Amino acid sequence: MLMIKHIKKLFIPVIIILIVSFYYTGTYPEKLSKMINLTLSINTDGDDYAPSITEDGSVMVFNSKMPQEKSHNIFICKNRGGFWDDPYPVFEINSDSNEETPFISADGKTILFSSDRPGGFSPPTTADGKKRITYDIYMSHFVNGEWTEPELLPGTVNTNMNERAPGLSRDGKTIYFTRWPYNNPGKSKIFAATLDGGKYINTRELPAIINSGNFEIGFRPSYKSGRYYFSSRKKGGSGGWDIYYTTLTDKGFTVPVNAGTDINTPYDEMYYSESKSGSVLCSDKAGGFGGFDLYSSTAAIPAKKSAAYAKEYKQVKTENPVKTVTRIKITAREKKKGKIVKNKSFMISLMGKREKESVSLRSIEIKSGKKGYFTLYPRDDVDSIFVEPLNGSKKNCRVKIRVIRGASQVITLY
Repeated sequence: MLMIKHIKKLFIPVIIILIVSFYYTGTYPEKLSKMINLTLSINTDGDDYAPSITEDGSVMVFNSKMPQEKSHNIFICKNRGGFWDDPYPVFEINSDSNEETPFISADGKTILFSSDRPGGFSPPTTADGKKRITYDIYMSHFVNGEWTEPELLPGTVNTNMNERAPGLSRDGKTIYFTRWPYNNPGKSKIFAATLDGGKYINTRELPAIINSGNFEIGFRPSYKSGRYYFSSRKKGGSGGWDIYYTTLTDKGFTVPVNAGTDINTPYDEMYYSESKSGSVLCSDKAGGFGGFDLYSSTAAIPAKKSAAYAKEYKQVKTENPVKTVTRIKITAREKKKGKIVKNKSFMISLMGKREKESVSLRSIEIKSGKKGYFTLYPRDDVDSIFVEPLNGSKKNCRVKIRVIRGASQVITLY
């Protein structure tokens, strides 16, 4: 795991990166936009992984797992005015099991993901009676303002092997996914299946020019061109997993091309997803905040917030900084009707920096009270908090809130 840098040292570099991004205009397809780390607004000190965005680039999903958490959960965030908002968990999809490698459809109304939850297909137990667990692909739809109960993808895609990293063609009629035997990712291959009568059938391997035997995974369409992007560890790249692209023609897929050093590094770059307005990927390259971080061609911090961070950085450097009060008011509401939830218990984890690493400084249990809200006044050593309901259907689903020192923040949880 990469060591996390102190947040105060990042304020000015982040601002410089943002200013550069406003003036940079890549020419497609000759040059791909350089990617910006989405900072602690979205990334954690764990793994933030497998991003996917809608055709218009307004919604992104990804999976994330903090070091102290037992499983991966799926998060969603929206792009407003060219900047990514804070993410929040998809409560209807997440469970006590691992939910990983999500893909959101072009219109944002369907999420496909991989999970090892009970009820899927698994290989038989071992000779000594040990149960073997593999991943299957599930589907959820956005109906009447909420995500439906996930169901196993209908058809012939799921087996007793691992089915991971789903992705749909632009028209939604073909699903691409990666499959490998239990405990043997070295034999991973990318497959396709066709939608017919509500089921994905006619499952087949992609050709050898795609499946080179080098851990190919994450076959995703570009909504900006006729390309498909995927990751591979084949020789000749920059190092680790690299992003490659291919095009589907009347004669089949073209020979994959490395996406180049504007995207790839000596580390691992995976799950490149491109909308009509921007792109995202995950990477474990040096300078991040945890294992894998999310990167985007658009930033996570609006210009006004960047200016506020710069002002704060300058203030901290002075000998006698002005003392300000940090206040966070959190209101709990029902998702369907928006009704205030009274006297609901939450666990609050206060996160901060110690020895350059983000750790849990302290935790407190608090109730939303008769008016459905509570107010926190974090100390100066706290840079983010996690809010976790302790009962009800949202139990074990944590929401991350970045602390802006000296500001009065108003947060609503659904």
